[in-house]
Amino acid sequence: MKPKFQGKCKFCDIFGHKQADCFKFKNWLEKKKKGNPLALVCFESNLVDVPSNTWWLDTGATIHVTNSLQELKTRRRPSDRELSIAVGNGVNVGVENIETASLKLSSGFDLALSDVVYVPSMRRNLISVSVLEKCGFSFVFGNNEVEIFRNSSFTGFGVFDGLYLLNLDSNSIVQRQ
Repeated sequence: MKPKFQGKCKFCDIFGHKQADCFKFKNWLEKKKKGNPLALVCFESNLVDVPSNTWWLDTGATIHVTNSLQELKTRRRPSDRELSIAVGNGVNVGVENIETASLKLSSGFDLALSDVVYVPSMRRNLISVSVLEKCGFSFVFGNNEVEIFRNSSFTGFGVFDGLYLLNLDSNSIVQRQ
């Protein structure tokens, strides 16, 4: 009988097996072959009908997503790694383009969103709160509203309707740059 391996796996740092025999390593290799989906977005967003020019703040989304090409001026094709996103029920949906969007908020602030993925099958345009936080934005949630700040200056707000509906300038529609 072959003696049990006494060393530590280089992948998971657990004693008793080699990396070549590691279950976690084998799963990682399999996922790498298939390619990981770009991100996870809220599944509920595919169950409702809302106007295509509305934008919703989503604390669960890890990327910005749009379902419309209104006034699109620039875009790029997704890379092999960006070809699909995973929605909340685990289904992958196709990404057709990646773009930059500029939203005119009711406060007059122009909110620039980069790397917005265009997924025609989505029902809502989603803005990732976590991506905005990485860009220096902060949020105050309460009383069915959210206030948005950048560098301690008020930039806009949204009202709760399942998700937070961003209050856009009523005199302008969503603009793309």
